[in-house]
Amino acid sequence: MNYTFPIQFPRPNQRLPRTKAKAEPKLWTFFLLLFVVLHVPLGFAFKLVPYLSTLHAAVSLAISLMFVIKRYPIGWVVAGCAYIVGAEAVWRMTDALVPYEFGKYAVLLVMATAILNDRPRVGGQLPILYAALLVPGALLTIIAVPDFGPLRQILSAELSGPACYVACGLFLLGRTMSRNDVLRCLVAILAPIATVAAITFFGIRTADIQFGASSNDAASGGFGPNQVAAALGLGMLACFLLLTSRLGGLMMKVTVIGLLVWFGIQAALTFSRSGLYYSVASMLAGAAFLVTDVRRFVMVLVLGLILFGLGRFVIGPQLSAFTGGAIEDRFASTDLTGRGDLMKGDLIVFLHHPLLGVGVGLARQERTEAVGLSRRNHTEYTRLLSEHGLLGAIALVLILVISAHSVTGQRPGWPRACSASLVAFGLIFMTGSGMRMAIPSFLLAFAGVRIVNPAFRRARPALAGFSPRIAGLPSTLTI
Repeated sequence: MNYTFPIQFPRPNQRLPRTKAKAEPKLWTFFLLLFVVLHVPLGFAFKLVPYLSTLHAAVSLAISLMFVIKRYPIGWVVAGCAYIVGAEAVWRMTDALVPYEFGKYAVLLVMATAILNDRPRVGGQLPILYAALLVPGALLTIIAVPDFGPLRQILSAELSGPACYVACGLFLLGRTMSRNDVLRCLVAILAPIATVAAITFFGIRTADIQFGASSNDAASGGFGPNQVAAALGLGMLACFLLLTSRLGGLMMKVTVIGLLVWFGIQAALTFSRSGLYYSVASMLAGAAFLVTDVRRFVMVLVLGLILFGLGRFVIGPQLSAFTGGAIEDRFASTDLTGRGDLMKGDLIVFLHHPLLGVGVGLARQERTEAVGLSRRNHTEYTRLLSEHGLLGAIALVLILVISAHSVTGQRPGWPRACSASLVAFGLIFMTGSGMRMAIPSFLLAFAGVRIVNPAFRRARPALAGFSPRIAGLPSTLTI
């Protein structure tokens, strides 16, 4: 008896069929949403029991290191660092018993451990060159400040951010991550920022606040309005990127829009304009790269119109009444609150010390003599010039080159828009807040991750690669 069995061989140069991958389970997006929402009551708990914040910081670092030591996938390691970046403002607001620069050191430790734990670095030589350019300025400070205590404080305050950027760059730049892993990292950033918003809301509801013409500590949870507003602005950006990625269903989108609006309200009430400026500018940078994706660009336009309508006709009047009209005067002001004079002073110091600069953290005295302001610098770009001279200028160029390559190296569409938004936020953050937080160090490196879209996969026949013509076999086999 003869039986004929068809043997399927692909023809030469035949394209294999594409099969759409299974859609993301609703349960996965539900747990992401639940993870964010559960962080809201943490804000109230940390204010009522401050020691919980210290425990939270220790557990966050321990879990992130566990992801590295237990060899979890790369996406989980990066998500652990992203969570620390989002939680840094929480620990500072609640006076956690950890070092002030704990967030930057924690991210640096996790990234360095991952590189040493048989996770090869992929960032190339540019981050190492950037670090080398900052060494002479640090040596000048070591020579000028003999006492170890003040020296440690100066170097930690000014160089912990660049050191964190180098570690993140060596581990992340050029590394490949799936779209779902990137979205998980965005949720990891978003969750602790919900705690920041809860703390600021708690402060507004329980304190007698007088709004004026400057930023308001009481409306910022009792901490620096500039850093709190910046963290809330980062939360707004994370919401924007989650929405444009089309993650989840209607419930997920409505909740994320609600979080975006809430973060915007709390950022505005800090009376620090930086958070809203950072977020809006970075969202516009990302939207510019979505023009070719019609569906996503239409979504951005609709979202923009909805937010504009809410702000103009609903939220704006309510905030104006709540603050007695002070919020309108605050955001109408173009005063740079002394940052312009500080930048001018840095440039004067640079002209006096053009080659190596005056040394890390040592520009303050000369800047005070030049412009009459004795304050720590807020702008990383002019700090590099005044404290590192021409070497700092080269380091600045390296940052810009790496950032540009991070954007242009992405696939068109949402991956490139995501990278552009992260780069824009990091670069703009350094104009008003320097590297005082881990946010720019992490974002500028995270933007260089190559995002792979797993939406489609190719079918792989069992005998793929054989051809009847080459193998000399018939297309059917008769037994």
